[in-house]
Amino acid sequence: MLSARTVYLTAMRASYGLAYHFHYVARMALRSMELVPRHMSTAIDELNDAGPDDVLMAITFTPYSHETIEAAAFAKSKGAKLIVVTDSEIVAPGLEADLTLLVSTLSTHHFACNSGAMALMEILLAMIFTEGGPDVRARIAGYEDLRRDHSAYWAAPKKH
Repeated sequence: MLSARTVYLTAMRASYGLAYHFHYVARMALRSMELVPRHMSTAIDELNDAGPDDVLMAITFTPYSHETIEAAAFAKSKGAKLIVVTDSEIVAPGLEADLTLLVSTLSTHHFACNSGAMALMEILLAMIFTEGGPDVRARIAGYEDLRRDHSAYWAAPKKH
């Protein structure tokens, strides 16, 4: 993932929150990280320039989002590598991921539980930060400095 020209990330509906968080944090380390779709376009609009030097990470759980499956198949047709974070080895007929990362979504209520997926995403982030070495640490420090210098976070005045 670190050597890809562009790392695209896509998810829809309930999986979007996971993708958004991953993108927000990973983008500090990887300038090439793109969350698709953005704004009012579709994922395939934004994957039009994808190619063999790119990676698409798609996040989808049963019931699988049509838009996510379509984006994954489109990226593969353009030659991009495909990583799928999902709850089954078979997501859609004919869709062959280069890497499938399986997580459990079993829940005690009607909707899928995302805690396993979130744990996986945190592990991937830790790997990106570790493998990125000093350059990644410098980028993250730069973000921290920028936020501090522009009062991005509220802090209570210290009492003396």
